[in-house]
Amino acid sequence: MQEPAWATVIIKEVCEEYNRNLPTMNWRQRAEYHTTGSTHYKIERIAITLGTDEQDHRLVLLHELAHYLNQSNRRGHTKEFWAIYESLIRKYWSE
Repeated sequence: MQEPAWATVIIKEVCEEYNRNLPTMNWRQRAEYHTTGSTHYKIERIAITLGTDEQDHRLVLLHELAHYLNQSNRRGHTKEFWAIYESLIRKYWSE
């Protein structure tokens, strides 16, 4: 599946702002409601499986970008992760 145009813009802006390499992106589509994602730190790769809820698409991308940008030695939903995620939400998500 081709990367959505809106996602390309966000990924480039975010990576430039945080001085990070562009991750390799893997996009898939499924018929289920929810979107899912995963981040693979060592190979700089993010996988997104888009569901049918379009608002979910952007939230999951921002969530996975927050994981990718988190430079702390601790992975997961740390204090550092939440600070990055909240910053991305304020800048890139609107209802």
